[in-house]
Amino acid sequence: IRDMCQRMANLVQQSTLATNSGLEQPHLLRLLAYFKRSHKGKLFMLWSTMGVVLPSETLSQRSLKTNSIEMQGTTELFQNLVLTPGWYNKFSLLEEDADKGLLKAFDARSTTMDIYEFIAMLVKINLVPSRLSKNEAADVFRKANRDSESSDSDVFQMSFTEFRLAMRLISGLLGIDPHYIETAIKFGDLLSNDRVFSRFCKSAAISEKHSENASPVMLFHEFQNVLMTFRISPSLINKDTFEKTFRSVLRQQASLDAEIGVGGDEGG
Repeated sequence: IRDMCQRMANLVQQSTLATNSGLEQPHLLRLLAYFKRSHKGKLFMLWSTMGVVLPSETLSQRSLKTNSIEMQGTTELFQNLVLTPGWYNKFSLLEEDADKGLLKAFDARSTTMDIYEFIAMLVKINLVPSRLSKNEAADVFRKANRDSESSDSDVFQMSFTEFRLAMRLISGLLGIDPHYIETAIKFGDLLSNDRVFSRFCKSAAISEKHSENASPVMLFHEFQNVLMTFRISPSLINKDTFEKTFRSVLRQQASLDAEIGVGGDEGG
């Protein structure tokens, strides 16, 4: 039995597999085999299974590399991707699509992302193939595009909502804490909504209704309602903390106004 298992292990060590990194030699992790002796005393192996690993698939070699100075960390990279649709919009319409005069460049699909563009973006930020294979990326695209809660009826084009889900799925594959991704999404929803201030600020609504020139201001309880509506408080920040932040911002603004003379004798 030992000799037969050793011969099988030698076969694995002598073999090569074609991968994205070229031909690689697999390393045997474990071997499980089931033997049975016949009524004549001969030993037969009925089945066997092996666990192997390839050098390019080890976690130690799956290191994130990015040319962008401001996004050196994995977490910061994903937060930037889901915070605003900047990267999404950039890769929803590739330059080569416009150069080739493809139909996509001139219809509604120019604002959505297909699987080719999705993988092109992952290659650009050095996630594929250094940390994810193209098959893994394609599987993420399909899952995000068919999610019952986030997806639309188009299973071939990815919306920004589906793109955010895809990045959450990828963060899970890479072992990134999803808390940071969810936080960026919530703040992104808040910052990208240009009607938040007028909706929650009573003085802004009054000023808009009566066409007044006075600058509207948001009160603390109105700011608190904003954070609670966008599920930032109390899950991400408690009341005491954001109250201190709110008042600190007011003091900083008052100090800045005093330096430039706003509200003083000259500035009125």
